[in-house]
Amino acid sequence: MTDSEGGQGGTLPWSPSDVPAVAETEVEKNPGGRAPMQRGTVGQGVIAGILGASVLALWFMILDWLRGEPLMTPSVLGTLVLRGESPPDRIEPLVIAGYTVIHYALFVALGVAGAWVANRIEERPRLILAVLILFTVMQAFAFSFTTVLAETLEGTVRWWAAVLGNLFAVAAMVVYLWSRHRRTRKVLDGGEVFDSRQ
Repeated sequence: MTDSEGGQGGTLPWSPSDVPAVAETEVEKNPGGRAPMQRGTVGQGVIAGILGASVLALWFMILDWLRGEPLMTPSVLGTLVLRGESPPDRIEPLVIAGYTVIHYALFVALGVAGAWVANRIEERPRLILAVLILFTVMQAFAFSFTTVLAETLEGTVRWWAAVLGNLFAVAAMVVYLWSRHRRTRKVLDGGEVFDSRQ
């Protein structure tokens, strides 16, 4: 008995020619066949964190060099963080190395968190409003903390230098993550953030 004789019982619900199109669509939705959380989130976060930490370190390295005191800032902050002491009389390489590890570890953690948030925005665009509010609050807190820290260190680390350095570091991280999330850019360009249907 042929398919035509068997009626609907022998008819396929889809055409074999549709298979490549369906497969291609699925690849576009989920490149590499991996879940969204596994799709380079940690890797992107690590790169973003290293980039931000390096920008901030380079900024203070330049300022210290212009003042004629190379590596003074990491030495001062390292002494305060690791030993709880006032600014040192001399630069200690071990203190700088220890502080550098902490510095990069914190930025990598922030980078991974930022990459995770970027992935969530792709799924729920309106989350970006909450992220912007949280970012503003965090920057205000960072500004206040930096001001108090500068007074504690008796001008060794100037508040304006710390604020600008943090802004440069955050900007570098945001630009990198923005370049890696084309879907987020499309969402924002399309106005989905303010779409009442979201």
